[in-house]
Amino acid sequence: GGGLYVLEDFKGDAPRLRCLSGELPAGSILRPDVSYDGRRVLFAHAKHYPGLKDEPNKLNKSNVPEDAFYHLYEMNLDGTGLRRLTHGKYDDFDGRYLPDGRIVFLSTRRGQHVQCGRRSGAASADGAGPDSYVRCGGGPSRPVAIYTLHVMDADGGNLTQISPFENFEWTPSIDADGRVLYA
Repeated sequence: GGGLYVLEDFKGDAPRLRCLSGELPAGSILRPDVSYDGRRVLFAHAKHYPGLKDEPNKLNKSNVPEDAFYHLYEMNLDGTGLRRLTHGKYDDFDGRYLPDGRIVFLSTRRGQHVQCGRRSGAASADGAGPDSYVRCGGGPSRPVAIYTLHVMDADGGNLTQISPFENFEWTPSIDADGRVLYA
C-alpha cells in the first residue's frame, strides 16, 4: 500500500494531503525526487501481487509479472502527465534528476559480456536478459538483487550502464556540481 502525496498548506491551520499516485494500482512507491524546476516528480513503483510471495522460483522471470518489478515513473506535481520511463523485468529505482536533463538510477539490469556503456544498456532493453543476483541468503524463492548505476535520457531512451561492477551500489544523490554520489 501507500502512495505519493503532496502536503498542501503545511504551515496553515488545516494542512491536507493530495494524492498524486491515484492512477497507479496498489503497490509500493520508493524515493521520489523533485525536478530542478519544481514541476515534476520522479519515483519508482511496483504493483502488489498478494500471491507472488508463494512463488517458489522468482529467478525465472516468466513466473513474475513485469509490473511486479520496480519501474521509474514521472508525473507533473499537479498529478497530470503520468508516464512510465523504464520497462522490462528488472528492478529500476532510486531515480535522480541530473542537471543536464538525464536521469541516474539503480537497476538489476546487466548487459552481456562488456557490462558498461550504451551497448550494454541496449542489451537489457527487452527485459529478457539476466539480472545481477547473489546467493548469500537468497535462493530461487528469495533472490538477493545487486543494483548498479545506470543513466538514461529524460524520456527513458539511451539507457546506459555507467558502473562496470557487480557489487552493491546504493542511494545515488547529486551534489551541487552535478556529480553522482553513492554508497
